[in-house]
Amino acid sequence: IDGAPDINISLLNSCPSFDTTFATGTSYDTVAIQNSGCDTLFITGITSSSADFSAVTFPSFVLPYDGGWAALRFNPASPGSKTTTFTVSNNDADTSFCMGGYALPAPAISLDPASFSVTVSWGDSLTDTLTITNTGGSDLTYNLSFTAFDPGILLCASQPPAGYCIPTYSSACSSD
Repeated sequence: IDGAPDINISLLNSCPSFDTTFATGTSYDTVAIQNSGCDTLFITGITSSSADFSAVTFPSFVLPYDGGWAALRFNPASPGSKTTTFTVSNNDADTSFCMGGYALPAPAISLDPASFSVTVSWGDSLTDTLTITNTGGSDLTYNLSFTAFDPGILLCASQPPAGYCIPTYSSACSSD
């Protein structure tokens, strides 16, 4: 008895969406490819009608009454709502399906000054200004951190707050 492959693509709805990402960011998703036929399904490629979407990996074959997964990528070049038609080339019947995604405009950080270096002696204080500007189209989340010239050398206070250690530049100090 000769059989034939029978491709089926499992989707949650008629045009599922990738997770929202920033423009030039990347989001991944998978689709199930099933073979309900009684011969091996050979997949020769998965193409997208839009450069914002692509197939990352897919099975080269699916045995009868078995399935596999295709990994898909959404990498939008610009903000906005995007859609594509993926086409699965195979030895049954080329099969197409829709996928969508939404790209937010990315935040863009601007610093003034771009960097600065200061030396503060023990017990002294210093006030300086760093201006952070978001010139992008979405909220900017940031963290500030301090890096000592030699983070391996610490000075630990014995007076309140006891045990509090601060970076220092003195080679006479130890981390004890």
